[in-house]
Amino acid sequence: RIVLIFVAVVLLLTSLSLTVDALWPATKEPNYGVSFSPIYAEELGVDWRENYIAVLDSLQFKRYRLMSYWDRIEKQPGQYDFSEVDWQLDEAAKRGYSVSLAIGLRQPRWPECHQPSWASEQYDKDQAAWKASLYAFIEKTVDRYKDHPALQSYQLENEAVNSWFGVCKDHERSRLREEFDLVRKTDPNHPIYMSLSDQHGFPAGT
Repeated sequence: RIVLIFVAVVLLLTSLSLTVDALWPATKEPNYGVSFSPIYAEELGVDWRENYIAVLDSLQFKRYRLMSYWDRIEKQPGQYDFSEVDWQLDEAAKRGYSVSLAIGLRQPRWPECHQPSWASEQYDKDQAAWKASLYAFIEKTVDRYKDHPALQSYQLENEAVNSWFGVCKDHERSRLREEFDLVRKTDPNHPIYMSLSDQHGFPAGT
């Protein structure tokens, strides 16, 4: 009986997936690109700058998603070092490539939520202060790159409501709305993309 129930559930989910695929309009002339993460390059044991240049010059892609990891930019409260991200966007601009910049707390690669240790400790003591620190970081990032010639769009958070994967303490949906409003106020000229499905792939409105 358990086997029959399992088979029925699998068939139901498969049918649902096929139905959604059939009803969802196909993307006409999709634009493909590449995500680049210095963290992953370092995990592979290679020089991330050399790796990035090789990707730019060898793969022939013209669209890139780059990261602005909080823990690499603001290692100490209020002290921002954007040199890594500056360099990546500048190299893309030299080649006439466009960039979708990932911003916010949660960005691609483990542990997903890339907050500095001081911010993690701040969250445990005072969540209002933690949120203010996060918003200040987001605003600084957007304000710095909103006029960069390579910037095409932002990806605000990455799978923000996926509570099954990653080391993340906060999944508050109201925060996502506030972040969106902050980015739109700081830069009204560039599109903002958000991946708003949950860990099951179902849409999760905010």
